[in-house]
Amino acid sequence: MKLEKNMFTNLNKTEVNELTKEVKETIALDYQAQAPKAAFCVADLWNIQKMKKVRAYRREIIG
Repeated sequence: MKLEKNMFTNLNKTEVNELTKEVKETIALDYQAQAPKAAFCVADLWNIQKMKKVRAYRREIIG
């Protein structure tokens, strides 16, 4: 698939102005950026399996 290097070569200056005249976006003033959540990795899965074994072992001792 061949990509065009410049998509706006066929538009003249007035057409570009008309296209960019109205912007329908809002600014969120109360937005607070949050840190991205960490990805679930192999170590997390290993820890879950380990804790499952520990809990089962504790149930045998207590019960």
